Amino acid sequence: MEVGKFTNIPCLAHTLQLVVKDGCLNNERISLLTATCRRIVGHFKHSVKSYKLLRQSQEVLGLPKHVIIQDEPTRWNSTFHMLNRLIEQKDAILLVTPHFPKATRQNKELSTGEWDNLVPLVAALKVFEEVTLTASSSKVTTSEVIPIINAVNMSIDRIKDYGNFKESLCQSLHRRYEDCENEPIYAFATILDPRFKNKIFRSRMMAEKAVTLLNGELNALDIDEGHETKAAENR
Repeated sequence: MEVGKFTNIPCLAHTLQLVVKDGCLNNERISLLTATCRRIVGHFKHSVKSYKLLRQSQEVLGLPKHVIIQDEPTRWNSTFHMLNRLIEQKDAILLVTPHFPKATRQNKELSTGEWDNLVPLVAALKVFEEVTLTASSSKVTTSEVIPIINAVNMSIDRIKDYGNFKESLCQSLHRRYEDCENEPIYAFATILDPRFKNKIFRSRMMAEKAVTLLNGELNALDIDEGHETKAAENR
């Protein structure tokens, strides 16, 4: 990229993963909550009796007979899938939990408040899961960075906070993309994309500034081409 004198821009999907890890999953309260969820999942994975009871509870309650998912530490979206599945199977899990041996139940139960707090957490992670899949598409272009970041910001704004995770999540995102509308490489690409033009910017002032800069770049190209044409004619 440097030899070809192209602007090097970081991978959007990878950067979004860093945002989730730094701004959310590394949050102390979130870490404690997800650790308890892992212990619950681990119990069902290792206890044949509890697994059978869970199956029976799913049938009684009319829930999908889905297995409980264990996350992988190296993949943040696997944590999203684990928590999302726990919410789906909440009633079945609560029906089985009283049958855990007393010693086993320690550190393997979520309070009513913790169950409630899983909902906004999963909603936030779902936003990043969806935009990461979009950003990982082979058809994605630089023009989609500003729309994606703005969509994430608007979606996160509507989510209820828990343990300051939303604040730290937004801080992590802003630290990496706060000024993306002011970056010509992103702004020009967005304006030149007929799907977006100047309508997708959060700041009208930034959109107008980008249009002005782009017009300046185009005028400079016209001047350069005129000089080249005249030089060619002279030769």
